[in-house]
Amino acid sequence: MDERDEGAILAQIAAGSREAFDLLYRRYERRVYGYLLSLVRMPAIAEELMCETMFEMWRGAARFRGDSKVSTWLLGIARYKALSALRNRHMSSDVVNDEAPDIEAPEDGPLKKVQQKDEAELVQKALQTLSVEHREVLELAFYYDLPYQEIAELVGCPINTVKTRTFYAKQQLKRRLAQLGVMGERDEGA
Repeated sequence: MDERDEGAILAQIAAGSREAFDLLYRRYERRVYGYLLSLVRMPAIAEELMCETMFEMWRGAARFRGDSKVSTWLLGIARYKALSALRNRHMSSDVVNDEAPDIEAPEDGPLKKVQQKDEAELVQKALQTLSVEHREVLELAFYYDLPYQEIAELVGCPINTVKTRTFYAKQQLKRRLAQLGVMGERDEGA
């Protein structure tokens, strides 16, 4: 389904269609929850904020102007709600949660799966050491596969700032992973 179709579905939601709402809810529920979890690092709060985000989609569907993709608009609502929750609950941006989402690996042998799980945990640990701004752009670019322009719209900064943050975030992440033994000297020249 392309963006025009999703825009039409939002118009149906604005007109009160519960079926249209259910369709977009199912389509974006996991993606919004995962994004919120990456920001707040607490599953219960991420779940609550996901529900609030979806409710806001229902209430605000008529305000969608089509200036961005529906996914960007929805993640923008989620981001605003997460940042508000972090401010209101006086939560530290340095909170580390051991319940970070798992990164699924392709089917391999048991030893390969264990190694990939260990590496995924180390990547999550290394990501937690980055600033919120750097972690956010990396996660949006690599886990959510958003282009720089959409990330810029979502976080409310110029596209060149996103590119700069991504560049420095990748450098910092690479250093942290090397310290954790995930990347060796052979990767330094890459």
